[in-house]
Order: sequence, then C-alpha cells, then structure tokens
Amino acid sequence: MYRANAARLAVDEEADERLRGVNEVTRTVVVRSAPLPRRTFRAFVELEGMYRNIVEQLVLYAVNNNITKFTRLKAERYREVRSLYPRLPSHYAYTACQDAAERAHSFLRLRRMGRARKPYPEVRSVSIWLDDHLWRAEGLTSISMATHRGRVRVSIELNKHLLRYVNRGWRLASEARVKLDHRERRLVHSTSRSRRRSTSTGRRAISQSMLTRTPRQSSLTASSTSLRQA
Repeated sequence: MYRANAARLAVDEEADERLRGVNEVTRTVVVRSAPLPRRTFRAFVELEGMYRNIVEQLVLYAVNNNITKFTRLKAERYREVRSLYPRLPSHYAYTACQDAAERAHSFLRLRRMGRARKPYPEVRSVSIWLDDHLWRAEGLTSISMATHRGRVRVSIELNKHLLRYVNRGWRLASEARVKLDHRERRLVHSTSRSRRRSTSTGRRAISQSMLTRTPRQSSLTASSTSLRQA
C-alpha cells in the first residue's frame, strides 16, 4: 500500500541536460530504514496518529474558511495545535500546516472545477513532513528524528541511487518526508538533493536534447530526499 501511495518515484537520469538553464536542480531519493524494534516503531505509530489528527483538523478548517496559504493557516491555528499536543515538538505544527494547506488548495481547486466528489477531502494516506528542526542526517547510515518521546536514531539501508548522487557532489536539503511501513516495521524516508546548474545554455540547446535523446528512467522504491550541490 505504501508503495502505491507515495514511495514509487521515477528519476529521469538524463534530466540534467533538459534542465540546463535552471539555477537549481532537485532530485528525490527514497531510502528505507532497517527493521525497527517493536517499542521504537510504536513511538512512530503514535507520532503518525497525532500528525494525522492534526492534518485532518487543519484541512477541515482550511476548507471551511477557504484557506490555501500556509502562512495564514499557521497564523490562525498554530496556538491551538500546540495546546492540543503539548508533548509534540513545536515544528510538527508548522509542517502539518504546510501539509494541510497543500491538501486544501488541491481540494478547493477541484471543487471550483466541479470535480470534487465529496464535501470535504479525506486524509487517507499520511507522510510525516519534516523540516531541519525535526530530523537530521548522521552520516550516510542513520538519521535522527524528533518525536514526542525525544530524539530517536534510525539506521537506514543505503542504495545505489543515493550513493550515486552523493558521489556526484549533491548536497542534502533540509526537508524530508517519512512514511511508515507497518508490515515490516520500517520507515520509508523521502528526502531531496539539489545542485546548482549553469544558466548559459539557451532554449535551442534544450530543445535539441529533448528531440535527439530519449531519457532513461529508473524506479526508486523508498523515501524521498532533496539534494543540492554547491
């Protein structure tokens, strides 16, 4: 189920040529954690439940009040979220507002187009949004996540896609998303890596590369990360 909802991503290996002229290129890489002990995984299940409840409440509020901007939603609901979940690290209120605002924006757009089937959106699948206050990489083999039970260190399984971008000098971005694999008691961690590109190549060269080369694609089945190269 988690693969169908969020974890199967396609990375265009030749997209660098098509994206010349863009100041910064971002790639998403998915990695999985090692199987977690039951007690540790239970903490993440509790975290997922609280995060889901927050997002559901925020989405309903945003739709009822026609809110599509993260900044407005945070300004109006941040204090209430913090009072309802005092044990939860404060930045989960920020990331949940970002998540909910994006969902509300998509639903309201569909409703204006007459394509919304229900009066309110359903929060079926949840990926926990993280910022640089909520997670950090500890080398290449582990990450640390802030939870309501304190920081938890999680070992990750390296894959060739992550190592390829690391070896090319891409750097890790501050945002990430985590989805729980309940069957195997793993975290599916999605982060991004990015790097800057030269802007000297014009549209003519970009068009030629699009016409003369068929990009190869490779599937990634883990979590998403953003990489940036100085």
